[in-house]
Amino acid sequence: MPATSDNFFATPGGLLQLGLETAFFSLQGTDAHIFSGRSTISERRELEPRWRIATFIGGLCCELHRALTHLIVTTAAGEEWPAFLGGLLAWLEQRGTDRYFVRWRAQAHETRGVGLFALPHIVPAPVLQMLGSGNAVIVPHLMASIAGIPQHREHNVLDELVRRSLALVIDRNLLASADRYGKPQYGSHLERYLVDAFRRLTAGHSAWTPNRDKSRLWLGPEGLFLIWPGAAEDVLKLLENDQLAGIPKSPHTLLDICASSRWGNPWANRCVRRR
Repeated sequence: MPATSDNFFATPGGLLQLGLETAFFSLQGTDAHIFSGRSTISERRELEPRWRIATFIGGLCCELHRALTHLIVTTAAGEEWPAFLGGLLAWLEQRGTDRYFVRWRAQAHETRGVGLFALPHIVPAPVLQMLGSGNAVIVPHLMASIAGIPQHREHNVLDELVRRSLALVIDRNLLASADRYGKPQYGSHLERYLVDAFRRLTAGHSAWTPNRDKSRLWLGPEGLFLIWPGAAEDVLKLLENDQLAGIPKSPHTLLDICASSRWGNPWANRCVRRR
């Protein structure tokens, strides 16, 4: 199945290719990180290989939710694949068909947590048991990464590597697609990073406490307003520190992405207000 209808990795098999490339770069990134830095040498010897396997799985399954939330698969007769009941291949074999058709759900929302439902179809239970044996950290960090659950109070190195690799892989694919098919469609895959940046700033940045002197956030009867471009500069600085590929450098570009996202046009009015 493709990953998107007309954007990145839109060709047949694109979803698998996206997962494999992200998994590869995520695994490659583990060479420069020590996950169990506070553990003893003998404990690290046991845990580090598991962290590497978990990071590979995190990259492989980072966009798994798309198969369940973004597209509808049918046979030539119009029978729809019940995605929550089992895998596509077994379902097609039961019906004796070797062809299927993909339709895309209109305005599908990114619900990454759904990917956890399909995880057992890809990762056998003994593998998860091996990853969680003797520790209570690896599997929770893996699950949080796949589900897109932020862990602001606990540094999730695994998710950091997957996020960085995913941004790199998508950016590379968009540039390659531009060479083959014309102008790439930037921005749609950046929403998750922008939302996460807004959450992190409101949770831990003093300048993002609402209605304080020189605050980036102001809450009033008409709604919540961001002071622009100051808020954009904070967001871009945060994402730059994350070393994510493809992040725009201009506050104006960032505003365009927000205004054209699924959040809708209210951003166009609420981001540009200055004080």
